[in-house]
Parts: sequence; C-alpha cells; structure tokens
Amino acid sequence: MKKILFLAIIAITAVKANSQEIVENQVLVELTDDVKIEDVINKANQAYNNTAQIRVKKVLNANLNIYLISHINLISEQELVDKLHQYSGVLNAQLNHKVDLRETTPLDPEYGNQWHHQNIASELAWDITTGGLTAVGDEIVVCVIEGGNAQHDDLQDNAWSNTQEIADNGIDDDANGYIDDVDGWNVGSDDDEGVFQGGHGTQVMGMIGATGDNDLGVVGANWTVKIMSVAGENISDEASLVEAYGYPLDMRNLYEETAGAQGAFVVATNASWGIDGGNPEDSPIWCGLYQTLGEAGILSCGATANNNVDIDAVGDLPTACASDYMISVTATNNNDVRTFSAYGQTTIDLGAPGENVWTTSGTDGYGATSGTSFASPLTAGVIGLLYSVPCPGLMDLVHADPQAGADLIRQALLDGVDPLDNLTTECVTGGRVNSFNSLNLLLATCPEGACYAPFSSTLVSADNVSFAVEWAAFNEESTFGFRYKRITDSEWTEALELNEPSFNLGELEWCSEYEYQIKTVCSEEEETEWTTSSFIETDGCCVSPELETLSLEVLSDTEAAITWVNVLAAEGYNLVYGQFGSFSTTIENIEGGIYTLSDLEPCTDYEISIYSVCDGVFSLEDTRLEFRTTGCGHCTDAAFCELIPESSEDEFIQEFSINSYANNSGNDGGYGDYTGSEIFLNRGNSSDLEVEVGYGGQTYNESIIVWIDYNQDGDFSANEIVASENNTNTGLQDTFTVLEDALLGLTRIRVSVVWAGNVQSGQDPCGEYEYGETEDYCVTIEEFDSVKELGANDISIYPNPASSELIVNSSLINSSFNILDLTGRVVLNGVINSTNQAVNIESLTPGTYVLSISDHVGPVSQSQFVKM
Repeated sequence: MKKILFLAIIAITAVKANSQEIVENQVLVELTDDVKIEDVINKANQAYNNTAQIRVKKVLNANLNIYLISHINLISEQELVDKLHQYSGVLNAQLNHKVDLRETTPLDPEYGNQWHHQNIASELAWDITTGGLTAVGDEIVVCVIEGGNAQHDDLQDNAWSNTQEIADNGIDDDANGYIDDVDGWNVGSDDDEGVFQGGHGTQVMGMIGATGDNDLGVVGANWTVKIMSVAGENISDEASLVEAYGYPLDMRNLYEETAGAQGAFVVATNASWGIDGGNPEDSPIWCGLYQTLGEAGILSCGATANNNVDIDAVGDLPTACASDYMISVTATNNNDVRTFSAYGQTTIDLGAPGENVWTTSGTDGYGATSGTSFASPLTAGVIGLLYSVPCPGLMDLVHADPQAGADLIRQALLDGVDPLDNLTTECVTGGRVNSFNSLNLLLATCPEGACYAPFSSTLVSADNVSFAVEWAAFNEESTFGFRYKRITDSEWTEALELNEPSFNLGELEWCSEYEYQIKTVCSEEEETEWTTSSFIETDGCCVSPELETLSLEVLSDTEAAITWVNVLAAEGYNLVYGQFGSFSTTIENIEGGIYTLSDLEPCTDYEISIYSVCDGVFSLEDTRLEFRTTGCGHCTDAAFCELIPESSEDEFIQEFSINSYANNSGNDGGYGDYTGSEIFLNRGNSSDLEVEVGYGGQTYNESIIVWIDYNQDGDFSANEIVASENNTNTGLQDTFTVLEDALLGLTRIRVSVVWAGNVQSGQDPCGEYEYGETEDYCVTIEEFDSVKELGANDISIYPNPASSELIVNSSLINSSFNILDLTGRVVLNGVINSTNQAVNIESLTPGTYVLSISDHVGPVSQSQFVKM
C-alpha cells in the first residue's frame, strides 16, 4: 500500500517540501555502474562554460556510485539538479537537505519500571529467545546511525567491534574499504573516532540492547545483541546520512560473500532523525538506499515526526519513503495510545512504546525520555530478536537469499502487531509491535515443519537462447511445479511433479521476453502458491554490438583496429566513420567481429559507428566510439605512469602558471588532464613558474614538485625536477632554466601537490597516495633564444587542423615565418606579405607543427597547428 499511494503523497507534500532547509552549493547524484563521475562533472562544467566550478566534494559510496557535488553561487542548486537529470547515466540527482534529530526533552532521571516490555510481551518472547545469535551461530548486529556511549556499563558488553581490524595501524586489515574501523565508522572523519559519543544515541542504544540479566540498570529488546555505531560529524547534512548507510551495507555484503569470515551480520539499522514535511521525491537517492539495504537483507527502522500530523498528507523523510524495507514507526504510551507523534495510514507501518520510556543515559546513568526516537530503536531491537528465533531452516534461507529472509522477518513483524482501536486508521498495520506474537509466527512457519516456496532461482544458459532454471528449497521430499510463458501470452506452459529443483526450458524463441513461476508441492493436501514471476530475455534481437564488448586499439599514426563480440542475429555489420563531427566513410557487409581502419590522419579525432545487418535490415541504434590517432607527439603518445590520490577534498592544485600560461583549475577530483595546453619553452632560457594550492578547509603543509620529461623517455627522473618545495602551505614560486640538451618538440610537464605527511623520502612521480592532486600538461621545447609575446588580437591561424592551406592573420607585415616540426627542424619558411597570408602546406607530411613569426629582432610569436 505504501508503494501504491506514493505518487499521491508526493503531490500533496510538494509545496511543503520546498520550504526545507538545504546545504547551499551542494547536490547529491547517483550514477549507473557504467558511468564515471568525472565525465558527468566535465559535461556539467562545459554546459556552464566552466564558470560554475562544479566539483566532486566527496565520494559518499563508491559501490553505489553516489557522490556529493559542490558548485559556486553562479547557479542555483535546483538548476544544477535539473541539468544533471538531463544526462544519460544519471539515476538520481537531488538537493542536500538539512536533517534534524527526533527527540523531545527527556524527563529528569528517575529509576522506574520499563513498562514498555509488558506492552510488547517481551517476557514471553524471552521465554523463546533472549537474542544474540541466530540458530546457526551468526552474531546478530543492529546498526545505529549515530554515535552513542556504547562504553556505558549497561551497553559495553553488547558493543560491536570489528575483530578483523587492527586498531590505529593505518591499514585496511580486512580489505573492506575502511581503514582502522575497529569500533564502527565516522563518516565525518573517515575513521572510528567519535562513535562512542552522543547522549541521544546512548538512549537509542539502550532500547535496542541494554544488557539483560547482568544486575545493572535496564534491559533492551535483546539481552544480548551487538550494537554497531556509525557516526557523523554533521548529523544535519543529508549527504552524511547517505554515506553512513553504506557502512552497514558493505559489512553485511562482505559477511555473506565470505560466509561469515569477515564483515558483520547486520540485520537492521535505526534512524532516529529526519526531515519534518520532507518529500521523498526530493530525496530519491536517500529513499532508494532502503531498497538496496533490503535486497542485502537489512531492514531499516525510521522514527517518524514528533508532531501530531498526518504523514500521508504532509510528508516526512525518511518515514514516507516508499520502500517496503523502511519500517516507519510512531510512538505510543503505556496505555497504547498515540498522543504526540505523527501518523499515516499508508506511510507509517506500526506503533511502538516511545512516551516516557526508561533507558540508558549519559555516562553510566538511566532516565525517562519520550519521542519516536526511542520507539524506532525498540522496533529495530525486536527485528534483531526475531533473527535469533530457534529455527535453523530459516537461517538457511536468510543466507541463501538475504532479501527473502528480510521479507519473512518483515512480514512476521507486521503481522504480529497487537491491533489497537486508536491505530486502526493511523498506520498500515493498525497495531503496536509485539515481539512474542512475531516470534510465534516465525516458529509456526519454520521450514522444518512448514511447506515453503522455492527461492533463489538462477538461470543457466550458454548462449542466451537455451535456458535451464535451478532453485533452492527446504522441503527435500517435495515435488515442484514450474510454468512459463512469453509475457505477451495468456496461457502458461506447465511442468508438474518435478522431483529435482530444476527445469530445462530448451531453446526459446529469439528476441523474446518470458516469465516463469515455481511452486512447492509438499503433499496432496498442501502446496505453496506460485512464486512471483522472474523474467528471461532471450538473445536474437537485431541490435548493434554492445559497447562493453567493443575494443579499439590505435596501431599507428594512420591505423586503428576495432573488435567486437558478434551479435547472434547479425549476418554482417556496417561500419561508418570519419573525423569527429563528420561521418564520411562507410564500410558495408563486414563478416567478422574485427576490422582495421587504415589511411587515417595522424593526431586526429575520429568517431565510429557500428550497425548490425540482420536479414537485410539495419539495427535501429548504432554503437558509437571515439578515438584519436597517434602522431601528436611524445606528450600524448607515450605511456606515462599514473600518480593519483585517494582524496583531493582537503588540498588540491588551485592554479598552475608558467610564464604567460595560467590554468586556474581548482579541484579536479585528484587528477587533471591538461595535455591539450599550448606551452612553449626555449632551450637554455629561464622561465617563471608558480603553483597555488587550494584547500577545502584548514591549510596543511604540502610537498610540491614539478617535472619536465626533458629526454622524452616517458619517465620523470630526479634530474628532471624543475621546481620543488617541501612542508609549505604557501604554494610554490620559482624560476628555472630549461636544460641545454633537452630534446626538442612536444613533451610532458607533471605538477604534483601531496600532503607532506604522505611524503617519507621524496615524492615519487608515480603510484598512489592519500591526499593531494596531480596535473599533467604538454609543453613544446624549442631552439629559440627569446620570445616576445603578442596580444591575443595580433595573430591568429585557421583552419586548424589544416590540409592544404594555412591562413595567417597578422599585423606583422614583412615579418618572416618558419614552420618547424616537433624535433625543432625548420621544414618551411617565408615572408608575411599581407594581413591574411595564405601559406601552402601541401608538401608537409601529416602531423603537428609550430608556426614561428619573427621580426628584425627575433621570434615574436609561435602557434601550434595540425597538418592533416
């Protein structure tokens, strides 16, 4: 029901959502797996002519491809969100909303009876299990998305710890992507500092798992359970919340991937904060995370608003998020009445005690408090307790199919509520959580005695035309039914009384979509319903080769080879290519998945499209690639090593300048490729160089080095360092002299800014490091003794690239010109006789050249051009 009414909720709450506070100059973006954030950023910057300075501020979750992006005030946040939505590969883009804690003022501390355990039948539930471990020995973990004093006397025995990590050694010992995450994770500081801090979180943790039967204070929903903490320095920042959910998700996935050897068996998360009146449509990335968590087997509890409002009408984040795996909780009192908190017949799932409840507090104290902030973790604790049900078969399902396991636990939680008259029209279930009822529902359907539907079906196919389906099942003595059909058909093809959990469909019709369903037949009297449909798409459509299967290799300045995986339905392929922006050549009826392009122009950008030909018909859409031939010179043709940091958020190259050339790049996300630059230096001449460092916040000491590959061997050696400065926070200014024996022509400059703490004994020009940024440039080294610069209007050349004639627009009448190749050799010369001098270049071989103009004193201008 939550999903059905989602659009209606969005429409009702749209006006309210516009008034939410946002973090200025920031947006969140989620990309498809095949898209790089750098490509999206570059495209967005180009759309605003590089004036908006759009940058990646932080990688929120690399596995989910979610990023926090910053920009300057020249554009609005919503304008950037709208622009990003126009780009292919952008799943979601949204504003970064500010978030508030959900907590009413706690009462003065006073020891009292924990009445809420009576209401949710905890004592009866504890007769079955007190939590801690699953029936097969998994250590159950509930994750609290905020810091709390897990070192409280009544919490420390239940505090989760990553036993696979060694504290403070600066190494990711368990290879989970987080360094030194012994006690949890802090998304603000990227370590585990601060996870044991937070008064609100201490109260939350006590509701989940204050240790039971230990002669101290109070007890949570579980006597034993492991409480994981994920903290963040800025709880009012939506981006930090998105990032925070990544840690429990990664740990649960790692646990399943390693069969419990690493990671953590996280079954639930709790969020006791949110946005009053929040519109889920404005936060698709945040809301979408709950679906992803659910697919990994994690249910997420959320505390709804502490206001007596209808969430169906006014909206809320995250409790109005439509995912079935978001368990939205309102608060009830000792009389099972909702008094101060929000409600919603289609958005709020259930009620739980949250008014005047007694829990852990402070350093080692206890006290009463009220708020949905405490109803939600109590529910999360009950979810943890349900996973400890003494039913090994259920845990087999949980590990074989974590999402199916979460579905079962969720259904037991919701079906087990105590119906309450005052909640009948105020939440989805119409009731308040009851841990005993939900445990009994799980026991009643425990796979050892129940008839369970098949699960974890998988497709087996060698050619994407012939298929077999295999599945898992609990009931070994049962038979199975299997049925399938094309999705456009109405009649099913059925196979019944199957003795094995598999079925061979054989060859299906090409280019079709099928659906299939399975059921278990336990006896003549008992069988399951058909499962929901799974789908098969067969090969054989007339489509172009998939981009992921294409490979292009530039063989020389004039040749390139392209290979692809053949399309089943294709009889041949048509290939269309040409210089960028102009498809001028068509090759028809190519039989195989390989073709070599020849007679290409050196140092030229090309684009190429491939179409499949199927029974005389072309595929409707082409597959397109872009590439550049070699011949542009050593700077771009040579294979230089990489020097890339993990993060450039704190320090980066703000601006690099050398003589009259300057590039104010700002944060490039760790690496800036500026090899299209036109920089000219002269053998034996001195040049001024400056590197300005930019900082994300506070300043740090940096190691700054600039190399020039003088000998053009593709390496940056120690004697090719032209300027350096260590332990500086003021940048680098220096003057250097180009080596007399430097090879003439095009070569590469590398600029490196590295946090000085990463540098032990000199910065290596290659490899990986933690903090800083690298930029690469191209430079042409010439033989001239001196150069005088002209204004931008004094000279221009066109077209560029040029094939037979180069037009030189200049006011330098009667000046001489030389054309040099990239070795510095003069290959053509003449005199400028007019303001629009035509220079015949037909005699030149294709490649890159430098046009140098001189007056009676000497050279005054150089321009680089490409001869096609």
